[in-house]
Amino acid sequence: MENNQTIIEKLISWDESISFEAKRVSGKMVRKALETIVAFANTEGGFLVLGMEDYSKAKGTKRLLGIHENAEAVDELRQKVQHQITPPMDDLTWTTLNCGLHDGNSGEIIVIDVPKSPKVHSIVEDGTWKRLDKGNREMTASEINELCFSRGVISAETELVDVPFELLHTTLWKNYCENRGISSGDIMDRMFRTGLARKKKWCNLAYKSSYPLFCRRPFRHFIFKNCCESISLCRNTYRTRSNS
Repeated sequence: MENNQTIIEKLISWDESISFEAKRVSGKMVRKALETIVAFANTEGGFLVLGMEDYSKAKGTKRLLGIHENAEAVDELRQKVQHQITPPMDDLTWTTLNCGLHDGNSGEIIVIDVPKSPKVHSIVEDGTWKRLDKGNREMTASEINELCFSRGVISAETELVDVPFELLHTTLWKNYCENRGISSGDIMDRMFRTGLARKKKWCNLAYKSSYPLFCRRPFRHFIFKNCCESISLCRNTYRTRSNS
């Protein structure tokens, strides 16, 4: 295992990237650090170092400012990570490293190891973020939707869609019912009994996967629907917007 000094030497040589960021500890740091943690988790993971100056503002050991500059901000960040990220992140690793600071005194920095998450995370009342080559960007509703699908948070087998059941009244659907021996009930009832739809509140909604199977023009319908609206996800932290 590498000792502290070897790790410190590596850290101070790194510039900001898609998987690395350093932040000087201040009150303003908390919100940006929280965004970075969420962005790392939603992208490819990464390391966030607290108590270290940005590469563009200092080089070498002059970057080592330490967390003592504002220990309260570090405590605030810990609290916000626990209570303002949804769904919660349980696999972050906070490592405190002793080091010599830029002024010759001894101090500490913290390295937060953020793994790539199988989930999609948001900050309560502050959106959903992704990591860029340098910096973070708030994701659009369509990007969130795509990421949820790619990580299995939602899928065509589990996502319910509110579109007319009449679109499924096709020859393929009739053949399917005949082969299954289903002759009673209307199309909505039949889909519910075959597991292709589910009751939600006061109505039945079909699973998205059923439409490409039976619908006459499924993709035209979904493209038109998605052009009209974006769907917010995950505990009301995503906002519904109209796409231009």
